[in-house]
Amino acid sequence: MDQTEQEVLRLRREQRITELRDFILISSNWISVPLYLVFLIADYFYAPDKFFVYFSIRMLIIPSCLFVNLMIRRSNSLAKIQALGTFHAFVSAFLITIMAFYAEDATSPYYAGLNLCTILVGSFIPWTAGALICNIALIYLPFYAWSFWEWNTHSHSRLIVNSCFMVGTVVITLVIRYVNEKYRMAAIRSRVALDQELDRRAVIIKEKSEEALNLAELAKQFSPQVVHAIRTGEMQISDSVKESEICVSFIDICDSTSVMQSVGVESYQNALDLYVAIAVPILFKYDITFDKMIGDAIMGFSNEPAKRMDYIARMGAACLEIRDTMAARDDEMMCFWGRPFELKMGLANGPAKVGFQGQIVRSYTATGMVVNKANRLCDAARPGQIVFDDSSIAAFAARGFQTRMIGTKTLRGIGERNVYELESFGLASHERWSEVSAAACEVCGTILHLEENAAGILILKCGDCGFVLA
Repeated sequence: MDQTEQEVLRLRREQRITELRDFILISSNWISVPLYLVFLIADYFYAPDKFFVYFSIRMLIIPSCLFVNLMIRRSNSLAKIQALGTFHAFVSAFLITIMAFYAEDATSPYYAGLNLCTILVGSFIPWTAGALICNIALIYLPFYAWSFWEWNTHSHSRLIVNSCFMVGTVVITLVIRYVNEKYRMAAIRSRVALDQELDRRAVIIKEKSEEALNLAELAKQFSPQVVHAIRTGEMQISDSVKESEICVSFIDICDSTSVMQSVGVESYQNALDLYVAIAVPILFKYDITFDKMIGDAIMGFSNEPAKRMDYIARMGAACLEIRDTMAARDDEMMCFWGRPFELKMGLANGPAKVGFQGQIVRSYTATGMVVNKANRLCDAARPGQIVFDDSSIAAFAARGFQTRMIGTKTLRGIGERNVYELESFGLASHERWSEVSAAACEVCGTILHLEENAAGILILKCGDCGFVLA
């Protein structure tokens, strides 16, 4: 038996207990005594000389009603409730049997009272199958036992006719019970199915909510095309930390401490917000993961989770674009910064541990010597410089970037390294960066970037032609 059917049977049992208690209480409170008193009218006209005897017999139903009413309120067991109901049905039927044989014999019309008991007991009260058979048997067996005891004192043909009506009553009662039980079970199955569907929808809503929250968090770190690829299932990000070749950048603001002291916290924060708002989308444009802010420095890395053949060149292009964009908006920055806004950057390429790290707050990040090296290279840079070492020179040269050698520098905790400056894009580097992108503009092929539309919804949009990814 499957779990759904078990749940249906459990609910039906609980429902049966409630219905049985209610029906038996109604029967003992409002049906048995009034019906018995109403049939005193029939007693008066059918056997006026025995009226008071019948009245006395009928009043014996009252102790049964009181006893059943008292005991059933204290019972929560299905077996006890059915036993009390069966006792009350037996008492009601036995009193009718006594009156039938006291009036005449088995041919007395009082036998019809047994049929009324059967209809009430079998059609409306939701017994179990065994309890129903027991009730019907206890209603009719005393009558037939008495009839066979006085077999030679009455007309057998009348008894047979009465028996046919009794059998018909039982059959009709069983059919009514079958239909009622069928619809009760159907209603319960529908209820269980509805509950299961609601549970399934709740799980789906929870999963989708968590997925939306996760995507919202990913959108803070990854380019929109990467987030789009993750959402559509084109790209998977493992929960495990793995080793990967990446290019790390540190983009730091020069003299930020002295500026904060001179312009105040509010102006400093406004400038920092504008700087981040400009720099991070540029990182996203080149499929560079925004790792974190370390003080007022931005750390990013390329080649994870989106694998790119030109990941080093992408990082260089992003750093150059950030530097040039900030320089172009220097007048705007001066309003908050109070002096020229200058950046220095360090790039390093090498192996790192990449993945969701941290026990309390998990974030997608990179750790390893290459991160430290990029940080040290950033420290070695002068304002306006983008500094890198031998690990990246070949990739920049292959893409035609303009570079120059600064010399040998000692990087704290790393040692001596040949240090170079990335000066500008070369002619060969002005290629379409979207050629290996996860999502590119369908019109002009430019890399799509994150933008907020008029409704405040983040969209993937081409900065050149305005194409929006549906």
